[in-house]
Amino acid sequence: MIQRELDRCGKFNDRRFVEACLRKKNPKMIDIKIEEVIERASKFFKTDDNGMMVRLIVAGIIENEFSQEHRAEYLVALMSGKAV
Repeated sequence: MIQRELDRCGKFNDRRFVEACLRKKNPKMIDIKIEEVIERASKFFKTDDNGMMVRLIVAGIIENEFSQEHRAEYLVALMSGKAV
């Protein structure tokens, strides 16, 4: 699982789920704003930072134990500073 998350780090495979989570949480958010957030997210999660790698592994555990939607909620919370 750890290797899977390290492989996923360079790619933003969660785009579709993060976008769905953003739309669910912010139904009035316009498409352009969502694209801006998604673009920032793709840069935010492409990192060699050890702390972020640990958080992405936690996201993988959340996905395994719950669902991809829960993983997306965690990733959105990370981006907004509401999760550590």
